[in-house]
Amino acid sequence: MKLLPATALVVGAGVGLAYAAGRPSRRQFVKSVTVAAPISVVCQALRDLDTYFKLCELPGEQYAVEGCTTVDKTTTFQVVHRLRFGKVIRTWASRAESDAGDGVVEFCDTFQAWSSDFKIVFRLKRAGEQRTQVDVVWAATGPQWQTLFFSRMGPKQFDIRLAGLKRHCESVATNHGNLP
Repeated sequence: MKLLPATALVVGAGVGLAYAAGRPSRRQFVKSVTVAAPISVVCQALRDLDTYFKLCELPGEQYAVEGCTTVDKTTTFQVVHRLRFGKVIRTWASRAESDAGDGVVEFCDTFQAWSSDFKIVFRLKRAGEQRTQVDVVWAATGPQWQTLFFSRMGPKQFDIRLAGLKRHCESVATNHGNLP
């Protein structure tokens, strides 16, 4: 897999590394980026993007999200769900969830990597008619998580990939005439 371009800055990107309430062994890593494009365009960009993670269209308005973990590039995850009018129609309750109707689309899956359990969540949220917020959440349990994460991909590398995602999404939006 090739790395995404590092020539874009992530505007308003945030990082959170904290213990979840009541769960001292559980940590969470959160990244956010706001893309100047509607959710449908971001979905198109994700379908085109195959270097970090991808959203593949399947028959019957189904989509598959696939990508690689931050700790082991040979480990892949996949979740299949239905996507219609910017909402997820729950098909696998334990693997694909969405809010009932506020424009949030969430993809999630849980997998094992070495001695820790990881959960990956992609959330697409409407921040305005022409702006979409993309949140990438990595959650993990176990004392080895911090060592595993930073030994394989540090925050700087993750910034580069998220910046590439933002750049790619906005490029797709421009090419489709969906930016002001």
